[in-house]
Amino acid sequence: MDKLFLIDKDTIGIVGEKQIETLESQYLVKYKKNALDIRKKHEWKTQGINAAFREERKLFPDPDTIQGKINSITVLNGGERLLYSVSVENFSGLFIKSLSDPKEPEIHIMHGDKASFFGMEAHEETGEIILSVSESSLERNLALLDMENSRYRFVTEGDTQDDNPTWSKTQKRTVYYDSAGIGRDYQGFFAELGPRTINKLDLNRYTVDEVVALPGYDCFRPQTDLDGNLYFIKKPYEDGKKKSMTFIEFISVPFKILKAIGKAIEFFTVRHTGEGFTSRGYNPAKLKTLDPKDVIINGNIINAEKIYQQNLQSGQPYPGIAPRSWELMCLDSSGNLKTIKQGVIGYALKKNGDIVYSNGKYIIQMTGEGKEEVLHQIDYIEELITA
Repeated sequence: MDKLFLIDKDTIGIVGEKQIETLESQYLVKYKKNALDIRKKHEWKTQGINAAFREERKLFPDPDTIQGKINSITVLNGGERLLYSVSVENFSGLFIKSLSDPKEPEIHIMHGDKASFFGMEAHEETGEIILSVSESSLERNLALLDMENSRYRFVTEGDTQDDNPTWSKTQKRTVYYDSAGIGRDYQGFFAELGPRTINKLDLNRYTVDEVVALPGYDCFRPQTDLDGNLYFIKKPYEDGKKKSMTFIEFISVPFKILKAIGKAIEFFTVRHTGEGFTSRGYNPAKLKTLDPKDVIINGNIINAEKIYQQNLQSGQPYPGIAPRSWELMCLDSSGNLKTIKQGVIGYALKKNGDIVYSNGKYIIQMTGEGKEEVLHQIDYIEELITA
């Protein structure tokens, strides 16, 4: 029987029939405890009438405002251990958690502020681990992880964001992943990301082929099944182009520019990278430009309340916050492309052919015949995996 795992912001969940067992990141717990201890030690610097004038106060943030994020998880050979990637503030790391005894001390693979770790997957047979690594503020490329020596070796390169790698179930040493080119202006500064496409990496021949590219759409989070079918999520691509300004808007630019420039930098960085401008780590507390009704899903800003009301009014039996334009697609082994389900944020393929997906409100299991069953009601789940 398949085990189902999920990521809920800064925790990992094991989905049972009646409840979801929550697993905490010991690294995040310890990080916040250390921050609290340091803050208490230097508490005098943050209090009193002169506290506002001391620059040191910025060095001791309130632990309650520290927002860590589990970026990805994968079950290791045997199913007794789980490897996860995590980011907090300017740090990111890789750790192994025991599933048989969650209180057992985690195994540290690596962490620091020189690289950030994102999507990853371990090969079911060989144990090879492919993951997305960023050593700069924008670029992400794929690498093979050597856990014994705490090293990784890049297998893709370029001015791109390569993420969500998955091993092919039918082709040896073949990886599918999504990729977007990083657009820059004539001075070399970041402008925007291009549409996400699905690529295939052959690690035996070291060749890369683009297998899915749909004009006007982002295609991401690929997965394959035992029949050679390729699944992925498709959503409309937003290129960030602006409408021309009116005369009133034009003459008001000088009065708005100081207020807008900070918001613009933060918005576009979050929109295209899923991270805040001022920190490599994920920190929603710093995203001052977001409306309280907005959430960030897969690096995209969504008005959750508005979308939910639209889905509710459309008569959906289990309305979520995922726009209907976010579709789970299947490219079968014969080259035929079809829509499996609308309104999907994350999904996992079970070995019996069933699909488990999240629409941002519910975790739903769908059989090959299209029958649906709600497993749990839970908000904003992006990543689901089975093992």
